[in-house]
Amino acid sequence: MIEIGATLTQARLRRRLGIAEAAKATRLREHYLHALEGNRFDELPPGSYRRAFLRTYATFLALDPDLLVDEYVARYERDRDKSPRTSPLTLTGRRRSRR
Repeated sequence: MIEIGATLTQARLRRRLGIAEAAKATRLREHYLHALEGNRFDELPPGSYRRAFLRTYATFLALDPDLLVDEYVARYERDRDKSPRTSPLTLTGRRRSRR
Protein backbone atom coordinates (compact mmCIF):
# COMPACT_ATOMS: atom_id res chain seq x y z
CA MET A 1 0.00 0.00 0.00
CA ILE A 2 1.13 3.47 -0.83
CA GLU A 3 0.94 6.18 1.81
CA ILE A 4 -0.45 8.97 -0.34
CA GLY A 5 0.29 11.93 1.92
CA ALA A 6 3.78 10.77 2.86
CA THR A 7 4.61 10.12 -0.80
CA LEU A 8 3.52 13.64 -1.77
CA THR A 9 5.42 15.24 1.11
CA GLN A 10 8.63 13.33 0.39
CA ALA A 11 8.49 14.20 -3.31
CA ARG A 12 7.99 17.89 -2.51
CA LEU A 13 10.84 17.91 -0.02
CA ARG A 14 13.16 16.12 -2.48
CA ARG A 15 12.55 19.01 -4.85
CA ARG A 16 13.29 21.43 -1.99
CA LEU A 17 9.95 23.18 -2.34
CA GLY A 18 7.77 24.74 0.28
CA ILE A 19 4.00 24.46 0.30
CA ALA A 20 3.67 28.08 -0.85
CA GLU A 21 5.86 27.44 -3.90
CA ALA A 22 3.95 24.29 -4.78
CA ALA A 23 0.63 26.09 -4.38
CA LYS A 24 1.74 28.87 -6.70
CA ALA A 25 3.01 26.44 -9.33
CA THR A 26 -0.07 24.18 -9.25
CA ARG A 27 -2.60 26.95 -8.61
CA LEU A 28 -4.03 24.88 -5.76
CA ARG A 29 -4.60 26.53 -2.40
CA GLU A 30 -2.07 25.84 0.33
CA HIS A 31 -4.86 24.49 2.52
CA TYR A 32 -5.65 21.86 -0.10
CA LEU A 33 -2.01 20.83 -0.43
CA HIS A 34 -1.74 20.46 3.35
CA ALA A 35 -4.91 18.34 3.27
CA LEU A 36 -3.51 16.12 0.50
CA GLU A 37 -0.21 15.63 2.31
CA GLY A 38 -2.06 14.89 5.55
CA ASN A 39 -4.52 12.39 4.00
CA ARG A 40 -7.35 14.69 5.08
CA PHE A 41 -9.38 14.31 1.91
CA ASP A 42 -12.59 15.37 3.62
CA GLU A 43 -11.16 18.92 3.70
CA LEU A 44 -11.14 19.02 -0.11
CA PRO A 45 -14.14 19.85 -2.29
CA PRO A 46 -16.21 16.69 -2.84
CA GLY A 47 -16.51 14.48 -5.88
CA SER A 48 -14.09 14.47 -8.75
CA TYR A 49 -12.32 17.57 -7.42
CA ARG A 50 -10.46 15.39 -4.92
CA ARG A 51 -9.12 13.12 -7.64
CA ALA A 52 -8.29 16.10 -9.88
CA PHE A 53 -6.37 17.91 -7.12
CA LEU A 54 -4.44 14.75 -6.31
CA ARG A 55 -3.67 14.16 -9.99
CA THR A 56 -2.50 17.75 -10.47
CA TYR A 57 -0.25 17.70 -7.43
CA ALA A 58 1.21 14.28 -8.24
CA THR A 59 1.97 15.33 -11.82
CA PHE A 60 3.66 18.51 -10.61
CA LEU A 61 5.83 16.44 -8.24
CA ALA A 62 6.77 14.04 -11.08
CA LEU A 63 4.92 11.15 -9.46
CA ASP A 64 2.65 8.65 -11.21
CA PRO A 65 -0.77 10.32 -10.89
CA ASP A 66 -2.69 7.19 -11.94
CA LEU A 67 -1.08 5.13 -9.20
CA LEU A 68 -1.91 7.68 -6.49
CA VAL A 69 -5.46 8.27 -7.72
CA ASP A 70 -6.11 4.52 -7.91
CA GLU A 71 -4.86 4.15 -4.34
CA TYR A 72 -7.08 7.03 -3.21
CA VAL A 73 -10.14 5.52 -4.89
CA ALA A 74 -9.44 2.08 -3.43
CA ARG A 75 -9.05 3.40 0.11
CA TYR A 76 -11.41 6.34 0.37
CA GLU A 77 -14.10 5.98 -2.27
CA ARG A 78 -14.73 2.25 -2.05
CA ASP A 79 -17.29 2.57 0.77
CA ARG A 80 -19.18 5.27 -1.07
CA ASP A 81 -19.63 2.97 -4.08
CA LYS A 82 -21.23 0.28 -1.89
CA SER A 83 -24.21 2.43 -0.97
CA PRO A 84 -27.49 1.08 -2.36
CA ARG A 85 -28.75 2.77 -5.45
CA THR A 86 -32.44 3.51 -5.67
CA SER A 87 -34.61 4.50 -8.54
CA PRO A 88 -37.77 6.58 -8.47
CA LEU A 89 -39.77 3.39 -9.03
CA THR A 90 -38.46 1.71 -5.86
CA LEU A 91 -38.98 4.83 -3.76
CA THR A 92 -42.66 5.30 -4.56
CA GLY A 93 -43.63 1.83 -5.73
CA ARG A 94 -45.22 3.26 -8.88
CA ARG A 95 -44.43 5.53 -11.74
CA ARG A 96 -45.80 9.01 -12.16
CA SER A 97 -48.37 9.30 -14.85
CA ARG A 98 -47.96 11.90 -17.56
CA ARG A 99 -50.79 14.33 -18.16
